[in-house]
Amino acid sequence: MLSHLSLLMKTTFLLSLIPAALLSLASCNTASEVSGPLAVRSTRFLFKPLGVKLHNRLETTSTALGDPHGTKKGQRFQNEPTLLHLAANEFYFEQSTNQPFAFTSHLVTRNHKPWTIKPMSMLTTGATVPRMFWSVKGFGAMDFAKSAVIHDWLFEAHHRWCIAYYTADSSEASSRRLSHQTLRELKDYADPALQKNLLDALAKGTLKNVSASEQKRLHTEIKSGHTLSIVEAADIMMECIDWEMCQCEAFVKRLEELVKSKKTEAGRTLSDGEIYGIQAIIKDLKHVTHSSITLAQWHWSIRSFVAKKYWNSERGGAKAGHASSDLTISALKESGLFKRAQESGYLSANAISRLSSPSSTYETIAAPTRVRAYEALSREAEAVKSNAESVSVLVPTGDERTMRVQAKTIY
Repeated sequence: MLSHLSLLMKTTFLLSLIPAALLSLASCNTASEVSGPLAVRSTRFLFKPLGVKLHNRLETTSTALGDPHGTKKGQRFQNEPTLLHLAANEFYFEQSTNQPFAFTSHLVTRNHKPWTIKPMSMLTTGATVPRMFWSVKGFGAMDFAKSAVIHDWLFEAHHRWCIAYYTADSSEASSRRLSHQTLRELKDYADPALQKNLLDALAKGTLKNVSASEQKRLHTEIKSGHTLSIVEAADIMMECIDWEMCQCEAFVKRLEELVKSKKTEAGRTLSDGEIYGIQAIIKDLKHVTHSSITLAQWHWSIRSFVAKKYWNSERGGAKAGHASSDLTISALKESGLFKRAQESGYLSANAISRLSSPSSTYETIAAPTRVRAYEALSREAEAVKSNAESVSVLVPTGDERTMRVQAKTIY
């Protein structure tokens, strides 16, 4: 009895120290640095079953492609992304016309074929990970930079399509044409529920300000498109990260062989300083080598309830989490911030010239036109969503109140 009482008292005393320890950590600004990694690492066992499931899916896909060991994974990414430093942890992804950066997904297909995703130019912050988690292996903002660009584009394209959806029957002819152009361009990124509503409206010919022939043509051209759910976005991101992990792992193996042999391919003996430098690189790269549990944590976080509020944003086109980056670039140009950045030496002259002047990109609409278009379309999308009559014309349901709730919760 006394031994049990003694154990209880010791346990109570130790528990009482926890709040004091947390307060001490907070007072020295280390609580987030400690609690973040601990929160991720302590839940790893919960993600093990999902990790096994995702790993098996990737292996099954590779086997079906005749690539059981994943040796062809290097063919998934095409070319390298060009990231212009804009501000701290803020980059402008500039798509190339001659060598476009792209990723081919085999998990999420189009017409039963691998889907090659080619992002358009946009702003990106890398992986949207809270700073408190950056010190966790595989959770740095730029640990998987290529994957982050693809991920950001999936959100951006989804939001751009939604902006065009709400302005498909604009009274302005120029806005209406650009909306339809966007619906055609980004038809593979459409919101599932909104696409169904739009196709129904086009089939019935109920869009205002749009001729019957144009509605019929638009219906024919976009009905062959696909929709993109947040779960599919998570699948694609996981597939991207899996590739980067495998490539990193292979690179680490080559570097370890180099350190072990202590000689270059030409036969020159490496100095102690060179070996130390290579070992430092190996240590950093091992943070992002392959782990099915890390894949599971990424997959869950991308389709979690937190991410959904950005995917189906209620805040409107221009205010949504990822859309529309062209508006930000436009605002920076108009307010002279690029010029000030150049004068202060913060941005290079090369970056200034590439951001300030219209560049030839993968986009089928010229950059200046697209910037003006999204600025106008975003304002119209906001007006449509706040006007029940306009929305009910776009999405006829017979129940105006139900329609308003549906439109607001979907986007």
